[in-house]
Amino acid sequence: MSDLTDWHDVADRLVQMKRGAKHRLAKHLKMDPSYLARKLGKGGGLTIKESQAIEEFLDSPDEAFASAEAMTFTPDSRAVRDEPAHLRVPVYGYAAASGGDRIAFNTGEIIDWMELPMGMAPRGEVFVVRALGSSMEPRIFDGESLVIQRNVPPTRDRDALIEFNDGSGVVKTYKGQRDGQVFAHQYNEDRELRYPATSVKALHTVFCRL
Repeated sequence: MSDLTDWHDVADRLVQMKRGAKHRLAKHLKMDPSYLARKLGKGGGLTIKESQAIEEFLDSPDEAFASAEAMTFTPDSRAVRDEPAHLRVPVYGYAAASGGDRIAFNTGEIIDWMELPMGMAPRGEVFVVRALGSSMEPRIFDGESLVIQRNVPPTRDRDALIEFNDGSGVVKTYKGQRDGQVFAHQYNEDRELRYPATSVKALHTVFCRL
């Protein structure tokens, strides 16, 4: 039986390994590196499947590193690392308890993982949300997948995910802030929205639709 029961245990073991161990473990678990980093920092119980997979990685570090560091060579002898062509990111999208078009937005509500199209590389940390409701139609439709840049502030008239302190979020067109209010716009029905700035935890830019 594995002696790993908490993500903090995993973090302690990784400290003793070679540089790059976290990145290699993320590959082994098929997990986004930034999501793994949050898990290691926050701690929390491991599932049996996670514990077994991590033990497998830790028990054979040399094999794991050799596999991850495998290289191929082009005819002109330049070394090329065998890196994945797609970025794998978490997907959020359950309806929050408040109902309506609010998305449950926290690490406990990841509903899937998605590989972004080849060559797509938005700057910073990114994730995907599934839009809920028809309030943004015809600009954004219910169920569409949106690539979000975490903590990249939106410019005026840019679509954004507005994250609230209660862990929920909404996708709207950002209009600015003043007098302690965050202003946004929706299209169905067409109207301006105001949210108390004290209720808003963060603003994240919508990079594109998939």
